[in-house]
Amino acid sequence: MLPARLAGYSEYLNWRPINFVNPPSNACSLCGVLSFRTRHLPCSHKVCLFCYNAGLSQSKVCPLDLQTFDKNRVKTVCWFEKDQLELAVRCTNAASGCDFEGPLSDWLTHFARSCKYHQVTCRWCKKSIVRNEVLGHLKACRTQRLVPKRAKQPANKQKDEHSDCALNSEAISNLQHELSAQTSALKALKEKLTFFNKMLKVQTSYFSKGIPTVHSATVYLEDMCGCKELARHATGGPTRLLGPVVIGGYCMRIHVCLSEVELGDWTLMFWLEVCAGPRDSFLDWPLDKPCCVLLKRQGQRSKSLPIEYQDANLCGRPDKDRPTFYFANTAPFALAKLESEGFLVNDSLEMYIELALNNGKQGS
Repeated sequence: MLPARLAGYSEYLNWRPINFVNPPSNACSLCGVLSFRTRHLPCSHKVCLFCYNAGLSQSKVCPLDLQTFDKNRVKTVCWFEKDQLELAVRCTNAASGCDFEGPLSDWLTHFARSCKYHQVTCRWCKKSIVRNEVLGHLKACRTQRLVPKRAKQPANKQKDEHSDCALNSEAISNLQHELSAQTSALKALKEKLTFFNKMLKVQTSYFSKGIPTVHSATVYLEDMCGCKELARHATGGPTRLLGPVVIGGYCMRIHVCLSEVELGDWTLMFWLEVCAGPRDSFLDWPLDKPCCVLLKRQGQRSKSLPIEYQDANLCGRPDKDRPTFYFANTAPFALAKLESEGFLVNDSLEMYIELALNNGKQGS
């Protein structure tokens, strides 16, 4: 089975080749991509939103069976990231000998940290080899490269010896060039290390003054009309999931919640979710620092959204038993008012989230 790819999810999943144990039921019948949102045609074929908008929405004809369809009978189905993470997969290095098989969420960690079957290219013979076999391959490869092959029946022994010396001289010259290149690389690394040490001293001096630092991240919410349509068909949960983003070392995701109070009257609110991150051991827990969500507007002042709830004292730090927890949420606000005030531009919102962190264990 060919590897499948996901689209419309977090940066850790999008467009990675993934070998599912069982063929996914929500893959697009045209391009094979597992999209966050799919359209189910009356003829039972599933089409991702990209392929649907590329021509099917206008032609109203399924390209697989050439059946015409009524747009009103097309259903929209969403596949949330947490459901995809539970699907069973094999490691993409299975062809190289890796026997991993488990949930997609476990494979992401396995592939990034513990898989020993990644492919690399030999610098000398240019062959593709498994990384944990490099030493054995390199020994044989360099031996063949440095020791010239003798003719089985040399016509002239003196000529052969001269040829061998020339080949050995060339091999030594190549090694000298490689050593020179490695020396230059080490020199460049030493200069970078000196620069980073200076920067570290400056930051340490700044933090020692006890001045709180505001960390922020910008997030974009696009295709508001699509979000409304998605909210109308949703049975519960957030309309869209943004992120993850890193703010002061803390890993967060933003849940977008759209509600239609009356016909055409929409309210919007945001939930902030703290996730397990790679720098959690270096951060202060619980995360009880002031949080602020602001909407940006071109050439004018930003709008601060009131925080309706914020309390992480009881949640502590994310762990294996509780990898995520809600940290704060804004009060619901009218979408029409944001549009009249100029915040909704080209059917999109630009916002940023701020954390005021004291000096201490802060991530970079």
